[in-house]
Amino acid sequence: MPVRGLFFNKFDLYEDKIKKIISNANPKGLMKIDCLQKDCSYDSIVENFLTPRYNFLIHRNEHGCLFKGGSLRHLTKTAHEMGKPVLNFDFGYFNHYKSFMFDFYLGDMSSSIKLDWESLPSNVNWNCAPKYIQEYRESCRKNVSNAVGETIGGQDLSKCVVIWMQWNTELLRSSLFVNGQRIPQYQWINLIAAKIKALGLVPVVKLNIANHSEIYNDTVPNIDKSLMLITNKEEVHASNRGSILDSNANNKLIANAKYHVILCSSVSNEIVLNDKPIIATGKSWFNGFDIFYEPKSWDDSFSEPTVNSAARNKWVNWWLSRQVVLQKTDEKIMEIYNKALAYLNRPTDLDWQI
Repeated sequence: MPVRGLFFNKFDLYEDKIKKIISNANPKGLMKIDCLQKDCSYDSIVENFLTPRYNFLIHRNEHGCLFKGGSLRHLTKTAHEMGKPVLNFDFGYFNHYKSFMFDFYLGDMSSSIKLDWESLPSNVNWNCAPKYIQEYRESCRKNVSNAVGETIGGQDLSKCVVIWMQWNTELLRSSLFVNGQRIPQYQWINLIAAKIKALGLVPVVKLNIANHSEIYNDTVPNIDKSLMLITNKEEVHASNRGSILDSNANNKLIANAKYHVILCSSVSNEIVLNDKPIIATGKSWFNGFDIFYEPKSWDDSFSEPTVNSAARNKWVNWWLSRQVVLQKTDEKIMEIYNKALAYLNRPTDLDWQI
């Protein structure tokens, strides 16, 4: 009998990706994966599906931590008590939207990177990476190298610090809340920009790639009017009056800016591949490992951080162990399922790694 897995998904946005994974995995016979209707309750998942029919659950998360409400925590705890893992997936890190990653939850809903960290190599052998990642890395580094010395809108970028916008601040770390409350993205940008100006540097904002009313109606109009807003997307430029359009913006910014500030944007992969400093303010798999500099409060100066190359290399190696192209998702899901099963069956009195 093949191992049986069950996707549960509450969002239309992810339906297509789930269908592609299922249609690729099932014909190969390693496992049988099904997907529940979006309106199925968590209690029903346990009673009608997990207990009698399935070996593991899997769902879509972002940065391993966006969707971790009480219902999901309860479901994961119940599944673990039954000896059944709960996996999650996201897009890959390198060549982001053209690959996937798979992970599993520990008992506290954190990522399995915590189990792997100490044993990850602090050097990267890129020759052992899949060919598509090697090609992506080479292309990324070449494009950035070719942009050295270039400007955007006449602005010398060598004294600039880039603030990379995301959709919203849902993943902002609570230590950076203001008065105990999560702040909107425009306030996040304005606070960081003020810090950078105080250092005698020039903050610039790279607009989010999404052309959405939440951004061009609610965020951009409230951003400090003195800041340069940059985009490489024509539709985003058209929706955000005063922005500067440059189709090669990402490469120019990474090549020439002093350092970069993100929430947890996947653009960090391009910055990592080019060995540039990053300040990260959001929640993601990287938290607590000194992969990026993580300010603990708004009292931090937000000055240029040093790069911990060993930690970044371990980070890269973890991603190389989790990322996969669509055609091999069944093999990766089975690999992560077996790791998760071993974790659940570990001796409970040991500090155990997989």
